[in-house]
Amino acid sequence: MGEKKESIKVGFGSFKHLKLSEYPKLKKFWYGQLEHNAFRSLKHLVVHKCGFLSDVLFQPNLLEILMNLKELDVEDCNSLEAVFDLKDEFAKEIVVQNSSQLKKLKLSNLPKLRHVWKEDPHNTMRFQNLSDVSVVGCNSLISFFPLSVARDMMQLQSLLVIKCGIQEIVAREYGPDEMVKFVFPHLTFIKLHTLTKLKAFFVGVHSLRCKSLKTINLFGCPKIELFKAETLRHQESSRNDVLNISTYQPLFVNEDVRVLVNVESLSLNKKDFGMILKSQYSRVQFNNIRHIIVGEFYNEEATFPYWFLKNVPNLERLLVQWSSFTELFQGEQIIRTENEPEIIPQLRKLTLQNLTRLQCICKEGVQINPVLHFDKG
Repeated sequence: MGEKKESIKVGFGSFKHLKLSEYPKLKKFWYGQLEHNAFRSLKHLVVHKCGFLSDVLFQPNLLEILMNLKELDVEDCNSLEAVFDLKDEFAKEIVVQNSSQLKKLKLSNLPKLRHVWKEDPHNTMRFQNLSDVSVVGCNSLISFFPLSVARDMMQLQSLLVIKCGIQEIVAREYGPDEMVKFVFPHLTFIKLHTLTKLKAFFVGVHSLRCKSLKTINLFGCPKIELFKAETLRHQESSRNDVLNISTYQPLFVNEDVRVLVNVESLSLNKKDFGMILKSQYSRVQFNNIRHIIVGEFYNEEATFPYWFLKNVPNLERLLVQWSSFTELFQGEQIIRTENEPEIIPQLRKLTLQNLTRLQCICKEGVQINPVLHFDKG
């Protein structure tokens, strides 16, 4: 019996990549007393269709694995309700403020998942190395990051959330109201799709700084706005009324809007595109944008003005979809000063999809790049 136990320890100790579903007999071992260094080399764990799992994937007995793991991929586990449940008095005494090496976290099609971290792990383990985070098809999930985890993620580069039940990205902790500053200096990509319940990045007064952001893609998120020129003072005065939708901040407020200076790809819904059409932002803020998606713009008199192209002078690709525009690129004349150079849009590819009311593209007098490629989706 002792030889069999030792063979398991030695066998898995050399694994760098492990697909848990291929070893269902590990269930008792996984949730039992783990031998020291049993998975000492493990860097990438794949958990797909593991029917033998309990409601939690990582419990305190697996902290040693979690400290060295760099990639975690969890998919199609119908019983899973939490990924991490690390709160344990014994674990606190041994592993205090240790750091996980986890860089990539991917969660997909977990119908019962209610928590990624069941409780805030700040007394047990830090997750400051997270760089790529993806969660798709988790309808029972209400929020994603505990506050301490979100504040620690200085290495975050990519955040993708699709078809989930989340109401906020970062969970609010009960306690004194204060301004929370989120700083993600390396974040380049954020994609939020089909999140019908999402109301805010964080329910509370906060700022979101992402100086390296290149791509912002929002679609099917009707309750959240991308940006708004609304003062934090106004938000602070109404922050206690968390049930009022008007108190929820957009992703970027006031000075945070400067993030658009470096953005190259941008997705806009009715609220966000409508704000630009109201001329609340100067064209200087959109100088680097190369690709724009405009969607979900439903308005009885919706038209797409030509001057919008002049506000994004370096735009190369434009996709307009799922909207009620009757005309594209109306030929309004923009008054410019004598010394102001004329701006001719550089648009090269125009793609149109599901525009059932569209009647006219490019009225007479509109200047468009002669090499424009038109694609009707």
